Amino acid sequence: MELHDQTAAAHELVAVIVLDGLKKKITVMNTDAGTADKTRSPRNRTPKGPAAEKVVDLNDQIEMFKHHETGEPPEDQNPIWYLCIFDDGKTVRAELSRPIEFKSNFFVKFSERIFILGPGDWEKIAIAAPSSEPDPGFTIDVRRK
Repeated sequence: MELHDQTAAAHELVAVIVLDGLKKKITVMNTDAGTADKTRSPRNRTPKGPAAEKVVDLNDQIEMFKHHETGEPPEDQNPIWYLCIFDDGKTVRAELSRPIEFKSNFFVKFSERIFILGPGDWEKIAIAAPSSEPDPGFTIDVRRK
């Protein structure tokens, strides 16, 4: 696994995890309430530019190539997946998704979606509050020789 910075636009760097063995690339995106919702698709919270459209084009080309000949993407052309995160302060949902359609600066369709945190999952995670008891600290035994 390698971590790369890839230029998404002239002024923006995007961290990308490259998993050569799995033939995948993964990056993170803040998304809306459609995240991990079976009835909707996630949408990026902020508009994306031409680099995001190229991601969709690349994913489509890999998909087309995959159905022909070998079933493997061309060397060094791994599909890009997004770890989509929705957090409104009360609810957190997450999914790993591969975009295949882009319109008006937003991802609008995904070929595959893997739900990581679905509706209600975040509330089930028990987060212990800090103890109200004072911290006893460490007891250090100091002796004279």
